Amino acid sequence: MKKLLITLLLGAGLCSCSTYVSQTATSLGIATGIKSYNEADLIVSSSKISYTMIVPKKDAKLGYKKVHEKAVALALKENGDADVLVAPQYATSIKRHRIRKIVVTGYPATYKNFTKATPCPTCK
Repeated sequence: MKKLLITLLLGAGLCSCSTYVSQTATSLGIATGIKSYNEADLIVSSSKISYTMIVPKKDAKLGYKKVHEKAVALALKENGDADVLVAPQYATSIKRHRIRKIVVTGYPATYKNFTKATPCPTCK
């Protein structure tokens, strides 16, 4: 009798402590971008720059593309704070399935003379 009573109490205790999770709304990732209808001149340097980045462990988890983007950003910042790297080339050193070192080379360029774009007469 005691065994039956303990089993019933234990079973009732387990059943009464359930949690119900209700999801009321969902969100979708929407790809957005900034569009500018301006024109600018791109001034490309004639000298090629090179930058070597030793990838820390925390950045190696970002993935191949993000690590390359970070290397380009650091290269531009160190070499005159240019806006974009033209014709980038990457030499990536991978050891034990982890990116260890990246060497980025390319031509730094800056945007100058921003003007408002003229509307296309045939486009509407």
